[in-house]
Amino acid sequence: MAWVPSEATRKLWSEQRKGNTWNRGKKHSEEFRQRLRVIAIERGCQPPVTVVCGQCGKSFEKPAAWAKRGRHDFCTKECYDSFQKKDRVTKQCVICGGDFQVRPCEQHKFSTCSRPECRASNKRSGHNPNWRGGVSGPRKSDMSTERYRAWRLGVFERDDYTCQGASCGRRGGDLHAHHIKPWAWFPELRYDVNNGLTLCKPCHEMTYNEVFKQRPTSSS
Repeated sequence: MAWVPSEATRKLWSEQRKGNTWNRGKKHSEEFRQRLRVIAIERGCQPPVTVVCGQCGKSFEKPAAWAKRGRHDFCTKECYDSFQKKDRVTKQCVICGGDFQVRPCEQHKFSTCSRPECRASNKRSGHNPNWRGGVSGPRKSDMSTERYRAWRLGVFERDDYTCQGASCGRRGGDLHAHHIKPWAWFPELRYDVNNGLTLCKPCHEMTYNEVFKQRPTSSS
């Protein structure tokens, strides 16, 4: 049976390795690297292949598996950065009108420059591809106002953040401020705290069918 080090031994080895930094930042000599290549080939590994740098044209060796990962090979990071800046396409920002550059493969991906305010503005209103001309209605915009938030908080505080549904009594969690008289048909009661009721999500969903029963008729 093979010897297995105990947990205490592994912990001791780990502590000893923390201060062992004599080889940090050092590179193997070319002779030692050649010995490693020979050992790898003897073990059945594929030998390194010679590739050409896509930027400077220099030939260098690269592991065979790495050479298959991309269409271009680069000998240094400087060559990679220089290649990325080559053949850039100049476009005009649709928000600020300034010029910016992108790679050819990204010319249909970006329509604004990298400024955060331009990127944010491009996601709103008509600039957003999902914009449908403002069909959400006024209620969604009203729910983001300070007046609506104050009404909602007033309903929650009055009910002590407790669901008022029949036989529920759940406190906290995903609470909704329900309009007893529906928002659409009683505009004068939209911000009346007495017209609000604290309900949890399941209890609120049970009231959806009751809303249409309160729709005012033409005679009323």
